[in-house]
Amino acid sequence: MKLFKLARALVFVLAISMVAVACGGDDPGADAGSPSASESTGGETADDSTWCDDYVTAQAAVVGAQSGSDPSVIPGLLDEVENSPPEEIADVVAEFIPQVRTAVETQDPSVFESEEFQAADEELDAYVASECGYESFEVAAVDYAFDGLPESVPAGNVTFDWTNDGAEVHEMLLVKLLDESVSVDDLMKMSDEEAQSKLQFIGAVFGPPSTQDTETYPLEAGKYLAVCFVPVGATDMEALNKADGPPHVAEGMSAEFTVE
Repeated sequence: MKLFKLARALVFVLAISMVAVACGGDDPGADAGSPSASESTGGETADDSTWCDDYVTAQAAVVGAQSGSDPSVIPGLLDEVENSPPEEIADVVAEFIPQVRTAVETQDPSVFESEEFQAADEELDAYVASECGYESFEVAAVDYAFDGLPESVPAGNVTFDWTNDGAEVHEMLLVKLLDESVSVDDLMKMSDEEAQSKLQFIGAVFGPPSTQDTETYPLEAGKYLAVCFVPVGATDMEALNKADGPPHVAEGMSAEFTVE
């Protein structure tokens, strides 16, 4: 199973999908009359807790659309996120969407790599983590394990404050098991197609040594896996492009947890 390549592709596809939805595109479900970023209310009528839930829900809807969920709800959710942000991050939200639009209009993924885009993305994630009041867990990636990931997590919106404390590049790819009888060892023996049929992609955090990433996900009750498919030997981003060792999951870098 080549889930490392699948994971990298999924992250990119999800980003592009979010861009397309934000831009409206040719989606018949998009509301052509919705306000643009320049017409945003800038938080004038925002309820902060509602905005937090809308932000997390919108992200989850984009991810879910990749596995067959109804994408028609996404434009309305993104409208709420864009047009009613809390006042202290209204400017960031207003800057973020145009950068996303640029990415889809130019079909240039390098937009996602710009310092401006990453800074806005990180600021929004940090706001959600610090101000939205969700259950939060500190998780550290080491060589080769996840430290701090509990065996049980409460259902609802959950924040993972992730750091890479290892000597190699790591990720924490979160998936929900649609078949709870399946183990990591089982998945590693399956073809890509069969493995994908057993999983629901939730999200991923990623980074080289000494970096931090914070993400919030809505988690429903069930059995989940955290795995790292980065190849052994990737000590930095340059080495990642050349590394051909076994995936970290083959070295035991996986963890199972239950959402209740």
